[in-house]
Amino acid sequence: MSVSVKSSAEVAPTPATAGTQSKVLAQRTLAARPSEVRKVFRAAQRPNVISFANGAPYLGALPFDRIAVDAQRILLESGERSFQYGASNGIPELRAHIAELMKLEGITASPEQVLVTAGSQQALDVAARVLVNPGDVIFAEAPSYAGGMAVFTSYEAEIVHVPMDADGIIPDELERLIGEVRAAGKTAKGLYTIPNFQNPGGVNLSAQRRLQVGEICRSNDLLIFEDNPYGLRIRW
Repeated sequence: MSVSVKSSAEVAPTPATAGTQSKVLAQRTLAARPSEVRKVFRAAQRPNVISFANGAPYLGALPFDRIAVDAQRILLESGERSFQYGASNGIPELRAHIAELMKLEGITASPEQVLVTAGSQQALDVAARVLVNPGDVIFAEAPSYAGGMAVFTSYEAEIVHVPMDADGIIPDELERLIGEVRAAGKTAKGLYTIPNFQNPGGVNLSAQRRLQVGEICRSNDLLIFEDNPYGLRIRW
């Protein structure tokens, strides 16, 4: 049987199609909401619009001439390999380079511990798929990145937002909310945080609070999902 369907997040069902969708689509797909990230980027593509709502980097400063030379060299020297399937965790050279780069942020890892993904959204999806059960509570800054929230909710996690101020997430509030969640009989699974240039708040988690938040998570057995695309641009 061949079925062509669109998510309910893309097209609202009509009375004629609602019954078919409810039989074919998974419940989490039926409950899915339209992508906030997609809406943001769609608006940014309008003529004469300069959007400050998305995290799209400025590409005008990239050395495209050097990139073209490197691309040509790769195709000439390793064309067959570059167009062939490889290890699902990424080619060894790239994983080694990532492990070396992460040392700049004080993270020590071997290439075998690195998984290459198609951006942070896929990385979050993999992490949530492996670690999050339906009903688990994920704490996040208030407000937080819409794409991250969409991933966790798609795996039926409950999001509990923690207040922030100018120094980032407030440790006392995090500790209080952890206590409330556990008192309600729920599983406090982890903290999703964007510590540097938080999206959309724009604040940086202070050095002192990083230690406090880390200790709170450690003492409460909370996983930390760190979304840190801008970390190498800040120095403490």
